[in-house]
Amino acid sequence: MDGRSLELKAVSQAGEFPTGVSVRVIAVRDVDTLEVAPLD
Repeated sequence: MDGRSLELKAVSQAGEFPTGVSVRVIAVRDVDTLEVAPLD
């Protein structure tokens, strides 16, 4: 993305986890919402 950053909504079936946790994108749910999972 050429050094750009985006702030998007995220949902997870793993529940809530702390801000700053590294995540993997599982799916794009909407134009501004991603489904994520923690990397651990």
